[in-house]
Amino acid sequence: MQCPRCKAINKGYHKYCFNCGLKLIKGEPELDNYEEKQKLEYLLNQVESADDELSSDIYSDAIDNALPLSRKERRRKNKKSYNKPKITQIVLASIGICITLVLISYLLKNIYLKPEPIWFDYSVEPTDNNTHTITIQTNQGNSILINNKTYTAHDGVVELELDDRQFIDQNETETEKIKVDIPLIISKKGVKDKNLNISYVIDIKLTALKILMPKDKDVYTPDDHIRVVLATQPNAKLEINQRDYSDLIDEEGHFETSIPITEKHNQLVVTASAPGLLENTKTLTVNKQKTDVKLSFDSDIPYKVSNNTVTISGTTDKDAEITTTSKIHGSISLNRNTGQFKLDILLENIGENIIEITARKGDNLTTTRQINIEREISEDEYTRKALAIKYGQLAAQAPSFKDKIVLYKGRVSEIINHQDNKLIFILDVGYDQGKNQPIYIEYDKKPDFKPGDIIRVFGNVDGYHDQEQKLPKIIAKYIYNF
Repeated sequence: MQCPRCKAINKGYHKYCFNCGLKLIKGEPELDNYEEKQKLEYLLNQVESADDELSSDIYSDAIDNALPLSRKERRRKNKKSYNKPKITQIVLASIGICITLVLISYLLKNIYLKPEPIWFDYSVEPTDNNTHTITIQTNQGNSILINNKTYTAHDGVVELELDDRQFIDQNETETEKIKVDIPLIISKKGVKDKNLNISYVIDIKLTALKILMPKDKDVYTPDDHIRVVLATQPNAKLEINQRDYSDLIDEEGHFETSIPITEKHNQLVVTASAPGLLENTKTLTVNKQKTDVKLSFDSDIPYKVSNNTVTISGTTDKDAEITTTSKIHGSISLNRNTGQFKLDILLENIGENIIEITARKGDNLTTTRQINIEREISEDEYTRKALAIKYGQLAAQAPSFKDKIVLYKGRVSEIINHQDNKLIFILDVGYDQGKNQPIYIEYDKKPDFKPGDIIRVFGNVDGYHDQEQKLPKIIAKYIYNF
């Protein structure tokens, strides 16, 4: 655009002549002030030399500086009004900041600064000394409470050795497997304690020891002695209250003796040990008891008989009467001069028979005592009572047939143990059908057979030898070569 006053050529967007300051756009007041003209001329020269791609914002700012104060103030007011933050935006921004801070706090507390959780693993290895070595792996520095003792996991490992005997029920003398469960507590700072279990299986290898007489662990007797009858291994070392009685064990492991009773309360600690086996200990408590009427039994009364009668003899007061609740053969013999008595008892049960004898004086004074006699079943009776249970039923429900007399024919597939007149072997009863049907057999006599022989076994079912494998177990009484 050409200025009508000075003829200078202006750009199309110029509102005032850059040379003389003349208003070029109709409606705007002219600039008479010389200083304002000079300022506008300076700004327009800047615009003239700027790049043609100068943004409209820069251009607008340059023009604003050249406008009269009234319009300049108006544009600034509009800009301030446009850029003024809204209250809603401030509130939302504040909420966002709070949420961010909460999220950061949660992450720090629960992820980045959270203690490492307790982890745990273990292994159990048997030793040759009837112990098991337990190795526990867990976090470094953790505390482990086991058997009322606390261990610290150095380098994340705790190792301890536990004696098998502390887990064995001393009332059981058979060689079996038992499961051991040991509770433990693992503690770590900043983490809740963890309750866990260590489980493993122990092969019980106790020296055989069974108390046949007296039957009870806690005994009351008026006598000055007590008769003790035991069954153990022929090569066992046997001690009662630390006194060696091994020389009284016969070749079948039978032991019998009378122990003096000197105190009101007497404790008999019976210990049997054999090479390669755990020591087996049983305890009897014998209490001396005063009675209204004297009643004692002779020490030669057998605890086991093979026929159906047994003779019971003893001593009572001279003026006492002897009675019994058992059936007798004949009559009771009583010597009034010495007080000695004798009677023949009929044994009605195969196995244990409890005989009750009473000595009575007058109407009110009585003494009653019991004696246990075991009646052995004859070989003929035993074999005639044997059941032929199918192997499938036995393997599925062996515990339900416990103590039942059974008969099985099979082939000796493996002899596991043969020592101390005790034989343990596997009998395959499915050999003739091409099936593997094993039975675990224990036999307390010297064998006259070898692996591969076909035999017949009569015995009592004793549940499972191995619960997981469903391996039935039989205690053999009679074995015949086929």
